[in-house]
Amino acid sequence: MKNSWRNIHLYLSLVAGLIFFLECLTGCLLVFEDEITEFVHHDRFYVDQPQAERLPLNRLLPLIEQQLTNREKIANLTVFANTNKTIEVKLQKIQQEKGHVSSRETLAENSITHKTGEAKLQKVQQEKVQQETGYTAGQETRAQEIGGKASHGEEARTEKLKGPRSPGGDIVYVDPYTGKLQGRVDPQAGNFFKTMLKLHQTLLLDTVGKTILGISTFIVLVILFTGIVLWWPKNVNILKNRLKVKISGSWKRINHDLHVVLGFYCSFFLLVFLVTSLPWSFKWANEALYSMTGSKPPVRARVQLATSDGKVSLNAEEILLLAQSELPDAPYWRLTLPGAKRSDPVQVTSPNTQVLHRNGFDQIAIDPYLGKIVKIDRHELSPGGWQLRRYMKPVHTGAIGGLPTKILAFVVCLISASFPVTGFVLWMNRTRKGKKKKKMNKLAVIA
Repeated sequence: MKNSWRNIHLYLSLVAGLIFFLECLTGCLLVFEDEITEFVHHDRFYVDQPQAERLPLNRLLPLIEQQLTNREKIANLTVFANTNKTIEVKLQKIQQEKGHVSSRETLAENSITHKTGEAKLQKVQQEKVQQETGYTAGQETRAQEIGGKASHGEEARTEKLKGPRSPGGDIVYVDPYTGKLQGRVDPQAGNFFKTMLKLHQTLLLDTVGKTILGISTFIVLVILFTGIVLWWPKNVNILKNRLKVKISGSWKRINHDLHVVLGFYCSFFLLVFLVTSLPWSFKWANEALYSMTGSKPPVRARVQLATSDGKVSLNAEEILLLAQSELPDAPYWRLTLPGAKRSDPVQVTSPNTQVLHRNGFDQIAIDPYLGKIVKIDRHELSPGGWQLRRYMKPVHTGAIGGLPTKILAFVVCLISASFPVTGFVLWMNRTRKGKKKKKMNKLAVIA
């Protein structure tokens, strides 16, 4: 019976061994991606000489806009609680075309102005909606810009823009004390870690690679199970030998122990990594999370504002302060600011601090006209399946417990990458031993 288990373990390992090696190696490299990136590009993420107070956003954002091209605008910005960090600004690309005019509000203390006819019509419609329902819900959120206060009566700057905005844009990193750009990154451009991530997630084969990895996950699960069966000791004395690597033994014995002993210690962690990877490969795995918790996927409707005039009572800095008062312990606040549509609120997103990881988010919708929060979505109040789904990535990457679990994930992945190698050497040694034994038996018969 043990030979049968060994054959299953062997032949499945030959099928999935190379993929398993690549997954462990790329996973090992990706564990400390953020830390390595920040170390290599320190000037991009950190300020050399932080001052007493950063510039308020209503003064900082015009300085940023001056350093952009006329085909770019701000989509959202992330302000960190760490005063040594730069502000991360996500841009939108805008293509120019003659004859089409769209308002682009500067994010300073100015007014949001519109064409007279449009303003009157929208005012009537908004008053009607406000009288009937107050705030109404839509289905999607649009990330654009908002102006500051409307008290100065200055007209918003306009440009000739093409209708649809092209997807994506650069990310710029800004010194919050001077407004100077310290770095610019194209998120669509390839780099080492993006290549490693794509190799890890799709084997560089897109959908086909994703399917191959999903199937390989189940093969490796069987390999783990058969490995435990083969490892399982018959008595206490054998157990002692299978819990430690005999360094003083021959190279064959050391190779055997590296595969068997370390394989046992890593098996539990590998099982966790494999199970948490399933939702990325299979739709049913996502659905299972909701079935297990008796919940349904969340449906977050957009809050649609209904205001009686076009005057903004809160500028960008005041919006940030309002969000910080509601989420004071957040590591950062990401402001997604609306533009021409006055029915869109300002969205502020921050990591939830009540969970072990930072992959669950709280979201606030702010009415900049009435100067108040109109909706709060707390991560702990979201469906159980969604909360469980948000744990998959930090558990899979080892980020769940911070640096200690990241180190653990790195070590496990590094050791696990050696299993296809030590296993192949074991197989070769057994094959040679079997051939030698057959040869000796054949000589004995002849003699």
